[in-house]
Order: sequence, then structure tokens, then C-alpha cells
Amino acid sequence: MLNLTELQHWFGLAVIRRELDPDLLHQTVVGTEQLSAQQRMGIYAEGYRLRLLECMRAEYSCLYALLGESMFDSFAMEYLAARPSNSHTLFELGRGFPAFLAATRPAVNDPAQLRGMKMPEQLAQLERYRVMSIRGQGVERALIEELDASLLLFQPDWVFRLADTSFVFDTDFDFVPCIDALDQQKTIPFPSDRPQSLLVYRYGYRIRLQRLEPWQAAFLQGCDGQAHWQQVQRQVADKCQLDSGELMALLITWLPEAVQKGIVAVVD
Repeated sequence: MLNLTELQHWFGLAVIRRELDPDLLHQTVVGTEQLSAQQRMGIYAEGYRLRLLECMRAEYSCLYALLGESMFDSFAMEYLAARPSNSHTLFELGRGFPAFLAATRPAVNDPAQLRGMKMPEQLAQLERYRVMSIRGQGVERALIEELDASLLLFQPDWVFRLADTSFVFDTDFDFVPCIDALDQQKTIPFPSDRPQSLLVYRYGYRIRLQRLEPWQAAFLQGCDGQAHWQQVQRQVADKCQLDSGELMALLITWLPEAVQKGIVAVVD
């Protein structure tokens, strides 16, 4: 006879991982004329899987709308079978879904077809960043002093870091109309081919999505909390083939707004 702890462990394995020991099953679950012991356990296991599937649909609601129920559920169920939940919080449930979609993407030789097949994983990554931005600590409760643009020139040793609610993402598609339609509860259009860099960030407890210029994306990606901002500026100028003085002028205009919106913060 199993004690309570052993029974809970066995029940978890049976429901979550579908690991059924036939002997233990018949010792712990009583069958009836209508339902066998295995069928009764199956009800719990299937109910658990469907609940997790509902969570996946909610987290990746834009991808769910674009792919349709049948295709999305097929991908999600394969993911849940390959990576059974092992966390006490549902926040971790869909964490590996974008990587799973990338790893299981069919191999093709045609570049255009390959780019199209990357759409689900890229949209899934974007939606995951939005969830992570919601969960981040953010800067809403912090006292953000207004950054005087003129001071930047005289503070070459200042260091910036991305907020834990900010994410820079390179994609082959224009997902902005899709996310806008999702937030407005409208019909979601299929994304058009348009390579770009996107910024997911949180401002005033609302998740925002913004297209970035190449120099903006490169600068934000360099805000690692260690490199001085003018060092990052020089690296970005080389990478984007911009005149250093021109980029400096752009940054002096844009950085104060990025700080005020909580996209980046000055490291103390």
C-alpha cells in the first residue's frame, strides 16, 4: 500500500508523463463496469493535457489565430509530449516552444520556402518576449530622473543596460500589424515579408511593440550594462557604416526618450 507521498508522486507521473505501472494502477484505482481503472486515469490525464493546451493557446494567441486550431494544436501537443511540465508555475510551460518549433522545422533548400517556414518560430519568440515583458520587474515604481541630452556629451563613462522588460528581436516578417490586430481584437492579417528589428518593451504597465532603425537595434543590443555608451556608439557606427558625429547626434536626441520610457536605464 502506498503512503500519501508515494501516491502523490505516482499520480503525478501517471497524469503528467503518462507513466502507468499496471500493478500500481490496479492497487490504487478501482475500476467499474462502466470504466476500467486505466480509463478512469485517462480522464484525469486527458483533462490535464487539455488544460495545458489552453494555456499554450492563450500565451501564443496570435500564432494560434494564424495557424488555425488543428495545426497549432498539433505543434503544441508535440511540444508538450516532448517537454512535459516540470515547474510549479505555468509561466515556464511555453518557454521552450519557439526553440522547439525551430528544431523541428522541416529541412528545405529553397531560400524563400525556408524563410516562410521560419514564421511560426519567429512569431512564437515575439509572443514569448511579450509574456516575459509582462512578468519583468520593470521601472514603473522607480524614480526616473529626466535625462538632460546635453549632459551625454560630458558623460562618456555612463553605462546603459536594457531593462528586464525590454527585448530586441530581429525578424524576417512585419508582425506589427498582427500584434496590433490581436490587441484590438480584430482579424489578424498574415504577416508580410519585411526583414526588420523589433523592440518589445513595457511602459506604464502596457506592452509596446516598436520598429527600430538598424542603429537603434545595434545600440540597444550593445547596452549590456558594462560597456561605456560612447564605446558602444563607436561600435555601432562601424557596424552600420554611419558617420560617428551623425550617430552621436541621433543618440543624444533618442536616448533621453528611451530612458524616460524605461527601455534602458543608466547603471549606477
